[in-house]
Amino acid sequence: MTAIAPAGPWSVTLLELGSARHPGAWVGPGFPEWMWTPLNALLLRRTGLTVLVDSGSGVLTHLWPFEGAHSDLTAALAAAGAAPADIDLVVLTHLDDDHIGGLLAGTWPEARALALPQARVVAPREAVLAALAGEGPPGSEARQLVARRLDEAGVLDRADPGDEVAPGVRLRDAPGHRAGHCCVEIAGDHPLVHIADTWHEVSQAGHPEWDHAADDDPALGLATRRAVLAELAASGGRFVGSHLPGPHALRIVQGADGLETQVVRPVADTTGLSVDRP
Repeated sequence: MTAIAPAGPWSVTLLELGSARHPGAWVGPGFPEWMWTPLNALLLRRTGLTVLVDSGSGVLTHLWPFEGAHSDLTAALAAAGAAPADIDLVVLTHLDDDHIGGLLAGTWPEARALALPQARVVAPREAVLAALAGEGPPGSEARQLVARRLDEAGVLDRADPGDEVAPGVRLRDAPGHRAGHCCVEIAGDHPLVHIADTWHEVSQAGHPEWDHAADDDPALGLATRRAVLAELAASGGRFVGSHLPGPHALRIVQGADGLETQVVRPVADTTGLSVDRP
């Protein structure tokens, strides 16, 4: 039984690749001086196709401004019973270092080998254009080099919000955080949304205004957070995030003091199939 109940024909595993230390003030008021945030990827498997959503910081982990950050895609895949050579497609939600660094192997800055040699990589068109132009926050030169390496290798494809990048797997526009930032929707029975960096900590579901320091456009990022939160609360839909704790899916519910994040744990029903419960 996987940690997350299947979404349509896809088996789903949230991979915690590592974690990063940062000031608690990044989350909101009243948090500890220092906190750790997970660095996640999402593994989707069905007959004949294995998809990875994002790849962690990998060779770009050194860009994190505080000590202790670590990210190991190969180890996380092994723990899930997979290997780099099994990945057929990588879907990038955007091109920040903690989402693309795992695509190259070696020691930075000489790292040039593809870490997932069989995989094609699809990313939001706007994000690719910004990365290749060197646009973005500090560290954009390193992101540019990774994007160029993927492009030179002929494995980098561009997609637009609304495009189906694998059967039942679709990009969804989630603007404000970074150029081209997208969520990933997995359709079918028990659908799932990967919110990427729409918000970064579970408590921010009740305080979306707290999560703004990492956004290129804070006002637009806040509008996106509020819209996604409202939609998930109304639908009761399951979701995961790039920096939200696993290994289970989450759900937004109405609490006494506003919106809250609820863990959704899969259990086996009498048929042996994986189903969800709060």
